[in-house]
Amino acid sequence: MSSNRDLLAKLTRMLEALGCPVEQRSEEIRRLARKLELLATTSRYRSLIRHFFACNDSPNLDAMLLEVEFAHAFESKQRPLLYEVKQDKTQTTTVDFMRQTSNSRIFFELRALSEKESIRGAMEGQLAEKGSYCVTMDGKGERKGIIRLQNTILSKCQNNKLKPIKFLSLEKDTYNIIAIDVGSLNLGAIDRYDCIVAAQGDGAVLPTLRHGVVGLFEDTIANSLVPCGLQTKKFAIMRERIHGVLFLNRRGGNHSRLDFTLRGFLVTNPVLMPKEGTRLVQAEIDDVIDPWNDDVSTP
Repeated sequence: MSSNRDLLAKLTRMLEALGCPVEQRSEEIRRLARKLELLATTSRYRSLIRHFFACNDSPNLDAMLLEVEFAHAFESKQRPLLYEVKQDKTQTTTVDFMRQTSNSRIFFELRALSEKESIRGAMEGQLAEKGSYCVTMDGKGERKGIIRLQNTILSKCQNNKLKPIKFLSLEKDTYNIIAIDVGSLNLGAIDRYDCIVAAQGDGAVLPTLRHGVVGLFEDTIANSLVPCGLQTKKFAIMRERIHGVLFLNRRGGNHSRLDFTLRGFLVTNPVLMPKEGTRLVQAEIDDVIDPWNDDVSTP
């Protein structure tokens, strides 16, 4: 009981130092403290909890909240994860999480895609004043958003010299998944269409939803509906090493920043991911992450 009170007090002090209105969000903070307490009962998340309490700005806090909720989702269903795992002893960077099953290893690298502070401030101002907000984007703006999403995903598997990072293992029964939280983009206004186009390209959706985008996982360049240009080389590591992208969205949008659950859907790499691998990874995800089931129109 004492350790629980200590953790809650430490959490409250940290959030208050970051400008969080702790009195108004006391219930959220208590629920977050209980999640941290569950993770603290194992020895696997010491580094995660240490990183969490080292947060010193808002974007860092959002990223760590995502890691805490992701780990809690698995642990609360008795599906343990390992934190900060190297695929190769020679590499200097780690992959955020690994799930070890009876005959496979699933690696998850997480990233929270946040909106620019100026845009977020304008949106939150509208919410506070009117109870709603308006986001206006034309086709070019939406295309730029999808390309930004693609570039963020690519940054988790390759550097700016197009050399692989983090995901160095191509062993059998090893699955590499990039999990990206898009819920903060446009305060949660991004939809599944954008995510599907980012991963699979224009051919995966109806003509009215296309933006002239080459998908990260398009099966063959020959089948692309738009000129590929440099994407053939730029997406090569993604196609060769990443088995899937798990698109995440925080349930309830951004209205409960500290205490939320995740929903998501997996898009797999048709070239790299075998059917049995898809079933295995999907089963692990389905048991811990709520489905993101918005209606999606496909050809």
